[in-house]
Amino acid sequence: MSNSEKLNLLYRPQERNDRVSLVAREFSRRISHIKKTERPNSTREEIIDEYGPIEIFNGVKETFKAYSEMEEYFTEYQREGFKKIVDNFDLLAEETVPLLVKYEEILITPNSNVTTKAVERDGGIDEDEQSD
Repeated sequence: MSNSEKLNLLYRPQERNDRVSLVAREFSRRISHIKKTERPNSTREEIIDEYGPIEIFNGVKETFKAYSEMEEYFTEYQREGFKKIVDNFDLLAEETVPLLVKYEEILITPNSNVTTKAVERDGGIDEDEQSD
């Protein structure tokens, strides 16, 4: 069974899109936070290359894990939703790739530290340069 088929069993279509978008936005938010607090003179691409997608995604997963345990801030229903994201994180992270091309202009492999700069040309995405 493919990752996409597994996600189809776990989430309704709109819920699936929402969760994938949420993971992608948190990935971008983490990069923004690192840029602001730790690496103000680095580009977003340099931060992704330095930390690597694995480390950034691990941080995103930890954020959702923490949310799932915050009884004082979230309802039981919300915490269960965050736990479901954590439990299916690898599947959701794989689905974020097209959104991260849009948000970060970079092609990534969530379970590795390989990144490829994505450059829009003639309405399509070309692979420009690679780093690892």
